[in-house]
Amino acid sequence: MRFLFLIGLLASVPSSVSAQVGTVEAPPGTKVNVSLLWGAVRMIGDDESTVRVARIRTGQPGDPTVIAESGDPVSVVRSGDEVTITQELPDEKTFASSYIEVRFPREAPILIEMLRGGEISLIGTQGDAEVTNHNGSVRLEDVAGSVRVSASNGAITGVITGPLAPSASFASLNGEIDLTLPYDASITARLRTDNGRLRSDFPVEVTERQTSLGEGAEVVAEINGGGTPFIATTRSGDVVLRRAVRR
Repeated sequence: MRFLFLIGLLASVPSSVSAQVGTVEAPPGTKVNVSLLWGAVRMIGDDESTVRVARIRTGQPGDPTVIAESGDPVSVVRSGDEVTITQELPDEKTFASSYIEVRFPREAPILIEMLRGGEISLIGTQGDAEVTNHNGSVRLEDVAGSVRVSASNGAITGVITGPLAPSASFASLNGEIDLTLPYDASITARLRTDNGRLRSDFPVEVTERQTSLGEGAEVVAEINGGGTPFIATTRSGDVVLRRAVRR
């Protein structure tokens, strides 16, 4: 059985309004797939057993900016154990002053792709997450688990608060990578930049080093004695590992 929700015509709405696009059930084992053309999306993990999608307006009070138009649908479809969220070709003016918010079970596996441009935010997730932004940045907040992030033209920044799975990786073609890790994170990190610097707040033991042109460098470093494999690479920009405050 398939469930389909579309954004309808919404105009001249008050400030700070969320337009409910759709809510579907998400029992354990549900996978969430998101494919957007451009804009901004906030993926927020929570303790509910539903996937809830809304468009949140960011205009000034009294600004009658259109949230969505009937010709610009965002669809939410559940089929079997998958929930798929997609976006038709949007009008840039329509989507400039709002963002899509997706709330879903924090341990659900998710696949996110931004095709043309915008920011992806991943907040409070603990499951298997694969994030691809072809032209924009990725921001992480309070994430853990198996996280794989790729940004073709943007920075990857944020805070990792829980243990990472061995498959965790962060790669940018043109942008810095700046991540805060738990104070006691035990990882074996492969860090690389072709045009930038490698920096770390942690005491590190470099077990392998390979320099490249300019300021570029590649190292394998053990942090807190080494442990879970961790990869962070960029073609242009710094790679920075920050140490969270001890709790």
